[in-house]
Amino acid sequence: MRDVLQHWIHALGAFVITVLGGILILPLVRTSPESLHAYLNDLPDVVRVSFGFLVSFGFVCIMFKVLKPRLSHLKFVRTHPPAWLTILLGTLAVASIELLGGIQYDDKMYQPTGVDWLLYGLVPIVVVSLVRLIDQSDWLDTPKVNKNSSRIESDSANLAKASGAEADIPELTQHNIETIPWKELEEWLSSEDIAKYDLLSNRAVATRLAGLLMDDTRSIGLVGPFGAGKSSVVQWIKDDLEGGKSAKTEFVFCQHSCWGYETSQAAIKAILEDAIDKISARIDTFSVHSLPESYRETFSAGGDWAERAARLLIKTEDQEAQFDRLSRVLDRLNVRLVFIVEDLDRNDTRKFESQEVMAFLQRLNDHDNLSFILTGALSGRIRIDFAKLCDHIQTLRLVDAKLAASVIKRVEQRCRDTSFVDFVPIPDRDDREVWHEYAGFLMADYEEVSLQQAVASLLRTPRALRHALGRTHTAWKTLHGEVNLNQLIVLNAIRYGAPEAFDFLLQRWDRLRAAPSRSQSHTIDRTDQFRESIEREWQSVCKDVEWNPVAVLKAMEFILPASSDWLQGDRGLDHGVSQPLSEQRYWMRAVNEAIEPDEVPDQKVLRDEQEWLNSHHANSAFVTGLASETEYSSVWVNLATKGFKLPASDCPLLLTQVFDRVCDSGVSANVRTGGLFDVWRTLNSFTESAEVRRSWLEQHFVKASKVSLRMASDLWHWFRVNEHGGTEVKRKIREALIDAVRGSVTSGDQLNALLDPEHLYTLYHLIFDSGEDRRDLAEVFDDWGWIRKPILEGLQAGHVSVAIATLILCSDRDGGERVSPPRVNREVFVSLFGDDSEQAVKALQRFEASENEAEARIKEFATSARHALDTTQAEGAVIEDSTYSDPTDTAEDEDE
Repeated sequence: MRDVLQHWIHALGAFVITVLGGILILPLVRTSPESLHAYLNDLPDVVRVSFGFLVSFGFVCIMFKVLKPRLSHLKFVRTHPPAWLTILLGTLAVASIELLGGIQYDDKMYQPTGVDWLLYGLVPIVVVSLVRLIDQSDWLDTPKVNKNSSRIESDSANLAKASGAEADIPELTQHNIETIPWKELEEWLSSEDIAKYDLLSNRAVATRLAGLLMDDTRSIGLVGPFGAGKSSVVQWIKDDLEGGKSAKTEFVFCQHSCWGYETSQAAIKAILEDAIDKISARIDTFSVHSLPESYRETFSAGGDWAERAARLLIKTEDQEAQFDRLSRVLDRLNVRLVFIVEDLDRNDTRKFESQEVMAFLQRLNDHDNLSFILTGALSGRIRIDFAKLCDHIQTLRLVDAKLAASVIKRVEQRCRDTSFVDFVPIPDRDDREVWHEYAGFLMADYEEVSLQQAVASLLRTPRALRHALGRTHTAWKTLHGEVNLNQLIVLNAIRYGAPEAFDFLLQRWDRLRAAPSRSQSHTIDRTDQFRESIEREWQSVCKDVEWNPVAVLKAMEFILPASSDWLQGDRGLDHGVSQPLSEQRYWMRAVNEAIEPDEVPDQKVLRDEQEWLNSHHANSAFVTGLASETEYSSVWVNLATKGFKLPASDCPLLLTQVFDRVCDSGVSANVRTGGLFDVWRTLNSFTESAEVRRSWLEQHFVKASKVSLRMASDLWHWFRVNEHGGTEVKRKIREALIDAVRGSVTSGDQLNALLDPEHLYTLYHLIFDSGEDRRDLAEVFDDWGWIRKPILEGLQAGHVSVAIATLILCSDRDGGERVSPPRVNREVFVSLFGDDSEQAVKALQRFEASENEAEARIKEFATSARHALDTTQAEGAVIEDSTYSDPTDTAEDEDE
């Protein structure tokens, strides 16, 4: 009764102030200042009326904003007469007094009429009312949706609730993950609708918490990490209680997130304003409109000039009085106001004081019809004292290792299903057993944490689990068969379960991809410095985080085994998977979830290989790619060496076809063209018989020597480096090479045609076995003496390529490099040409010196050869038993 009387006193006071203020201020406004009124009277009627209407319209808009009028307030007019109604009645009284002559004016200045009050008073009120009615459909009955609220129920949830379609929502729980139709599981992976799925059976928890609120529990703490389903539980509580479903009282919820507010004062002010807006939809709350500002003033003396001016005229009641008044209003409505405060533990803005928000919530406990639900985590930078603040604390359950493994296994099975996306599967050792339900437990006695347990720790919330696997499922539509699926799953687990660690991986991948080098003593200290720097950075990353660093290290070791060497000091277990994320091409694909346009897709290579296995066609895309594209062959080699092997019976044929395609390039053909070298080396590992490999080599010496001496030389040196058949076997292969070249090089013209002008050191490499043997010259030219005739014919025919090749073959050397200017080694020269040495010198001298560097060097070499031959003849004998050591460094020859 006392509260009702107080409201009537306030209403009468507002009425009297409005009437007296109008009687006193209206004459002043009507006639002063005279200069302004004189100016307006001189304007056209339309302009003058429009100006007056705009002024009155603006005043009405301000009053509507301040008073927040609603017709629903009239329901409580007997006990809580709304302020806007008393002010409106006071305004009508002033209008009546003026029109009845109660206010006198000079006839020359102004004469009041009813039209003026209709035009400047009633019309603006009607227009503003219509605008508000159109702008917000809930103006008559329900609260205005607060634009500051960060949690608004989705349209789909409202529609389901309104139509009673909740029974059609798929029942996805932890118990039916392995049996639920994939379509429903896929909808969950892509859904952002809170409170639609109950994976962890939290719906029953929400029902129980709603019952506690109905039983007058003042405050509830909902504890769980980000993504644990706290918002879903809150939504279910609201569904149970909102709208007067409780027999005892009606619940009104005011839901706010503290995330994004720069200061705690701003957050509290927004929460209170939202609450008062919701209550004002039912009853006039003008008497408590100053509560948010009153609370803000406690923490700040700021405010704009209008607020400071208002505080000089109107004394604001203290917070306790305001809260008491709000509580009495709620009593009149039989309403319990429930504040839902979220993300308090996530706002680490420098000016945001979480203790102020907690103090605000503590104050709510002093009022029976003011309650709150506080959500947050126990860990993190900001600690929430749930035990002190909350009457009841509910800790939400998290995803365990078995549940996580079950969901991952379903997603993995779906991604590997070629009916989902068509791709060539790539088998990996034990690849399908990674997520077996017992895989993690079998290693429990040997490892601090298994991979399965580590991933479950990272994906311990439904949100993290859904996002990581949903992103993997979506990315696989693009990356199918282009990255290792399990490593992609683990990478996304780190991305969503430990974002700080994911950023660390992005920054340090180039180091963590490979183990630190300790092959040379002078690099050890430098390596240790790098390790210490990376360890310090990692410790900084792990500070005050919600995720488990041990679990992240285990996950990192799976995708980058060398990371264990850098961060834990021991060698990680390399699972030897194909398409490992330690290779840049696969790392960038997994991170960006795309294949760059200039890359060779793995699936293209595998499909080409399958097509070749079916046809064995020499002109297939598979053979062409291996013979001409280095990247193409490197992709195939990577897959082949990781278990995607060809049948051994097909290896000689593929190598022959690639070899033949390379030889199509003519004299420039060599084993480094395309991927021939990689193909040879890879197929060697597939072919067990050394005899088969040697037989192939001997046959292809003949092919190569008919096309390019460079290719023939490469084949020999390739064999010598990569085969270990003993001295006798290599001698026989060497004889096969010499016989093949001898059969092809029968004249000077043929020799010139088989020499690559860009690589004229080939003849030197053929005759002198690049440091493999140290034999005397007589023995060397016992094998190669036949080549004297083609070389001499080539010199006499004026072939520059033959001349340069002879220069390289017979040049003197100092420390393994040819001397400059070129100087003949007379022992080699005389051993090569013998009795024909004079003809060889004369042939060299016939090359004209020119600006061409090669021909100029030939001329210099001819001069040196002439001098060497004269010296030999003067000594009266030819050295027959000298030795010639071939240098190992041929860099200068290659530049030639």
